[in-house]
Amino acid sequence: MFGASLGLLVFSYPLFAFLAATPNLQTLLIVQVIVGVLGATYMGPLAALLSDNFPTRMRTTGLAISYSFCVAIFGGFAPFINAWLIHATGSNAAPSFYLMFAAAISLAALTVQHRWRL
Repeated sequence: MFGASLGLLVFSYPLFAFLAATPNLQTLLIVQVIVGVLGATYMGPLAALLSDNFPTRMRTTGLAISYSFCVAIFGGFAPFINAWLIHATGSNAAPSFYLMFAAAISLAALTVQHRWRL
């Protein structure tokens, strides 16, 4: 998960800039494959990692509430924030900043969790 977050942080802007500079189907597919692989690498172990944070008796409730809350906040406001970023910067690659911000938060959380478990 750390590698996938780092990959999204590093490659988000170049991929979005590539897509904005050459908006065609081939470029879209290349960007989708790269982001899809990074996303799958991150999302694959996510359920196991999150479920380990809660005691067995409250694991389902804790996982459901924490995951749903974060998806609602970060995912729910994503279209608004991305439209604002494009308008404010004038760049179609600006939504990459939101993805990079989320990747940075993820890296920080993964680092803290790793140190907490040691």
